[in-house]
Formats: sequence, structure tokens, C-alpha cells
Amino acid sequence: MTMKTITLRPQPLASARFAPYGKVIGEPGHGEPDFVGSSGTQGWKVEMDIAKPLYMALSTPPVGHLVTQLERHLNVTQAFFPLGGGMAALAVAKPTEGDALPGPADVEVFLLDGSVGYVLHKGTWHGLDRVPVTEASTMWLMITDSDTQADLANVPSGGARHTHLLELRQAWNAVIEIDVRGLAK
Repeated sequence: MTMKTITLRPQPLASARFAPYGKVIGEPGHGEPDFVGSSGTQGWKVEMDIAKPLYMALSTPPVGHLVTQLERHLNVTQAFFPLGGGMAALAVAKPTEGDALPGPADVEVFLLDGSVGYVLHKGTWHGLDRVPVTEASTMWLMITDSDTQADLANVPSGGARHTHLLELRQAWNAVIEIDVRGLAK
């Protein structure tokens, strides 16, 4: 059987469209600040559910535009903040109940232009990487949970307690290709 390619065009990362998957952080017009300093500095709270925070700097080189796996973390929110580098794309699908899996029609792809960060809801299916859409590597600060990160070593054996992995080739006989035409600078 021939492997199918599902081509998706990234859409802008905006709060209203991204709400089923998580929250956009740093978007203009994001509401009243939770803090205003005497110098005019403003601050907004970022609600997260992490028992033992782990901070990781992630760099992904431009090695293609395919998404072949999605994962979800059952017990943790994760935050990603841009550290520079090129634009990237993120594939996501809404959280599912129990053993239910998302289908190809459930996946959306968002363009990460490096101007804002985001927090994923618990259980949101997402690509393992922020896929570079230019010739530059993409750089992100990830805030995750130490136990969830350590548990990733158990995913290949099926013994992970905090993460589920969806191999698109096996589940859908397909891969997702990100349409990057016109996105490269």
C-alpha cells in the first residue's frame, strides 16, 4: 500500500485559533496585566501544571518538513518560548479521551514566527519538534516536567506512564508534509 502524504499549510499562531490546543503567550492585546511595575513594566501570569519543572534549550536543524509522529503528555502542561533562529511550524491535535487517537482531519499546523511563546494543554497531541520552515535552525526554551522527560525513554517499549506516541505511518499510513512555499525569508 502506498504511503499517503497529507500536506498542510501553517496558519498564524493566534489565541482564538490555538485555544483548543493551548495558550499563546506574549501576543499583542492579551488582556490586562497581572503586574505593573513603577517603571511601566507589565507582567502576565502563565498558568502551568508542572510538579518538578525542567528547563531545556532546544535547537532543531532544518532537515525537512515532514511530521511522522505526534505525542501527548497526560500529566503536564508544557511551555515553549522562542530563543531566536528561524521560523518553525507546529503540528497539533486536540486532546482525546482514553485510548482514542486523533485522525488526519484533526491536525492543524501553526506558524511560529519567533515573536510569541505558547503553552500546550495537558493531553494535546503535538509534533515532537518545532519544524524549521527556513534554512535556519529554530531555537526554543521548553519548560516541562522532569518525570515526563525521564519517562520518554520508556516510550519505545510501550512502558511510558506519562506520554503516548502516535506513529502516523502505522496509524494512518500517512505522514504530514508542511507546505513551506513562500514562508522562507
